[in-house]
Amino acid sequence: MKKVVLLLALFVPGCLAAVVIGIIAAGVVAVGTYSYVNNVLIRNYDAALDSCWEAVRRTVKFANLPTEKEAVDMQRGEVRSRMADGRRVVIALEKLTDKSTKVSVTVGDFEKQDNREAAQKIHEEVYHQLTGKYEREQAGPDAAANTITEEHSAPYDRVWEAAIAGVKNLGFQAVAQSRDALKGIITCKRADGTAVEVIVEKLDKGGASVQVRVGTARSEENARAGRAVQTQIREGLK
Repeated sequence: MKKVVLLLALFVPGCLAAVVIGIIAAGVVAVGTYSYVNNVLIRNYDAALDSCWEAVRRTVKFANLPTEKEAVDMQRGEVRSRMADGRRVVIALEKLTDKSTKVSVTVGDFEKQDNREAAQKIHEEVYHQLTGKYEREQAGPDAAANTITEEHSAPYDRVWEAAIAGVKNLGFQAVAQSRDALKGIITCKRADGTAVEVIVEKLDKGGASVQVRVGTARSEENARAGRAVQTQIREGLK
């Protein structure tokens, strides 16, 4: 499957619009142009409102953002939260068509570089929650260095059970679980509050892959925690 390849990103002072051109493969959510106006970072997703809403809620949980208010109906949705430093976060969704949604992210109260960067990280996590892919993978293997991936020959169902047991054995606090016939996602927290996400995906060739992501930044500590989860899963499959 082809990854989304960013070919061009133009940042225009003032309006600060980012033009993103991508190669979209089947099964990958297409995304539109970023626009940053009045401290709101806006992007359209080729996904239904309900899918984007669930992706946003998982994003908020994964980023350890406390939900102050949330509401959704057939046309719109909104989540309000705050960053650890007190900056307000507003994520608003608007249905465009049955298969497309506009997502607007506001961080803080003024047009500042750190507010825009924080909003973009939220958008990138929404994309990841929708697709299981990382937009910045094209930057090389270090782009997702806080993610540890392994493949197992054991059946998907067995790997899923081993993943659940693994995070439990490490004393992680469960936050959410979701699973279908092809992919399962476990979201939990370490004792220090760091978010952990485990994705188990059924492989066409048989067996399953396990992707463990710890935290949102690349660090040796996060990598060690990810390897510890993978070790628990391997032990559980013996």
